[in-house]
Amino acid sequence: MDYLDHHWKTIAALVYLFISVFDFIIIPIFMSYNFTTHSEYIHTWMPLTLRGAGLFHIAYGAILTGHVLGQSK
Repeated sequence: MDYLDHHWKTIAALVYLFISVFDFIIIPIFMSYNFTTHSEYIHTWMPLTLRGAGLFHIAYGAILTGHVLGQSK
């Protein structure tokens, strides 16, 4: 548990990076490939993290910015 208490900020940043890469790069490429082969079943990809006015990115940005500003003190 001490490891998690000490490295939670790094883990949070990596989770955010992982989610963003999947939502903006990997899934759209996969969907565009499937769209060309199964066009009647699949529609264009709308990133899940941009729904709700991008609140997901605002919240993660606040967490990571708070950490960075807290370190400078």
